[in-house]
Amino acid sequence: MSTDSSPNKDGIQPIIHLTDCIVYFTISIINYIGDIGMQISRFRIYRAIIAGGLAVAVAIAIATDMPVIALAAVVIAIALAIILERRNKEIVRDERIQQIGGKAATASFNTVIILAAVAALGAALFRNQLPENVVFLGTIMGYFVCVAIILHMCFYAYFSRKL
Repeated sequence: MSTDSSPNKDGIQPIIHLTDCIVYFTISIINYIGDIGMQISRFRIYRAIIAGGLAVAVAIAIATDMPVIALAAVVIAIALAIILERRNKEIVRDERIQQIGGKAATASFNTVIILAAVAALGAALFRNQLPENVVFLGTIMGYFVCVAIILHMCFYAYFSRKL
């Protein structure tokens, strides 16, 4: 591993040691998971570790203004999550958990759509008193709300035929 953390001639600190740590951490987790089945509690702990590591890596990327770190962390987290899911031998979701997740997703979607629609409507109604960039953002948000509702209707129609 590289231990040099002094800035180079451009004033940018090398991130080699950080990426070395991320790669080593990823390989050690993959080796630790192994080919054996795991219990649900271990599965949840590993998932929490992956999420925590992703959060730390994104925070470091924001603090150092290096989006490459965040991109690498997201790719590694997705790979680890896929490996973790494949190694799990127990049932992680049953019908009750799936129904709770569906209701939570529906409630979240509806809440976000309503809040975004109200914000877009507010930006449209008060466009004379608001800065131009806020009005533009409100217009874009209104379009996203429309697209999300249309997508929801299309998926609803598709799944109502399939199921």
